[in-house]
Amino acid sequence: KIRIQEATDDLKISNNRLLEKTRQLEQSNQKLRQLDQLKSDFVSMVSHELKTPLTSIIGFSKTLLSLSLPEQQRIKYLKIIEDEGKRLALLIEQYLDISKIEAGKFTMKNEEVEMISLVKESIERHRFRSDHSIALEAPPSVPLLRGDAEHLKRVIINLLDNACKYSPAGAKIMVSIGEQNGAVVVYVKDSGPGIKKEEMSRIFEKFFRGSNEISERNRGSGLGLAIAKGIVEAHKGGIWVESEYGKGAAFGFSIPLQKPDTVSPFHG
Repeated sequence: KIRIQEATDDLKISNNRLLEKTRQLEQSNQKLRQLDQLKSDFVSMVSHELKTPLTSIIGFSKTLLSLSLPEQQRIKYLKIIEDEGKRLALLIEQYLDISKIEAGKFTMKNEEVEMISLVKESIERHRFRSDHSIALEAPPSVPLLRGDAEHLKRVIINLLDNACKYSPAGAKIMVSIGEQNGAVVVYVKDSGPGIKKEEMSRIFEKFFRGSNEISERNRGSGLGLAIAKGIVEAHKGGIWVESEYGKGAAFGFSIPLQKPDTVSPFHG
């Protein structure tokens, strides 16, 4: 009877181990399936997004080489080629950045950063490029923090780019900065359509683009917010979005004021 009980106990232990191994194997398979899907998405996105500007560059270059055009028309075509070339360079830079982020090789400088200056510079840049009304709410000063000024500026510019893209022409965009709970907090609020509830949790995923008319009308890699998230988290901060569909969206991020020994690369 004792031997039967011991054999039963051993069998239960073996079954539990088998179940645990099966669970681990299923988790590994799930990760492989996700990686395979990401790979497919990446290849599809790259082939589509890179093909579009390349087609324009080649097409307008052939036109300039084969036809004798008025000077005004020639300058117009050259400007299109320049714009598409810049777009192509930006896409390649974004693909390289997201690869570095995921590989944990996206290193940062560790320098003093004055966030109010970065926010003001970013706003001025947009005032020359768009007809939106951008208002800033800021105290006279906020404490300096440690980090990489250029990368943090990229985050602010990305949020402003999105706010302008999704807001009607001439609409108001609110930007605020302040100190809260030992961190510098920046908010960018647009006047756009807002984000659907079911899409909120995916908004910072790479390649994700919302299902609305503006997203379909505007070309983009779907990498901007994923890169912004990587930069913020490399600074040991957090990034989030608040939105009610039909009433605009507010993106915010915070960077802690505590001085880290080093600003570490992001590890996904």
